[in-house]
Amino acid sequence: MTTGEFNDLKNFMKEENFHRVTDYIKEVKTNDAGLNEWVFFDGDELVKAIALNKSNYREDVKEFHKAYADIHITISGEDTIFTGDKVTEIIEPYQETGDYALVRSQSVAISKILPGCFAHIPPNEIHANELAGKNPLKVVIKLK
Repeated sequence: MTTGEFNDLKNFMKEENFHRVTDYIKEVKTNDAGLNEWVFFDGDELVKAIALNKSNYREDVKEFHKAYADIHITISGEDTIFTGDKVTEIIEPYQETGDYALVRSQSVAISKILPGCFAHIPPNEIHANELAGKNPLKVVIKLK
């Protein structure tokens, strides 16, 4: 996992997609974009995005993806990312359609992502997040 300030996202995507993400975040901040609903992008790199104001954090439950990287961008509140090292139990087997598996894994690293910052989580990295604080809000981007 890599963390950084928002403008550093340019290192992870094409400039045109960085601008699309910036525009989407502006829509989220002005309540023009719905919460908890995926927005799909047509393009070769930027797949989809979702704005969230809560998380379903459970201590040893995490997820991973095989095809896409996650980028978690904190808008307000605090997003804590927990990464795991090995799968101890499969809760929901990997499904290619949603590029998602739910597993049990102990946390081996914890990173706090503050407003204006992001976490880039590459494919196959076991992770979970806990969104907290006053009026928490984040955006998750899926990248090929």
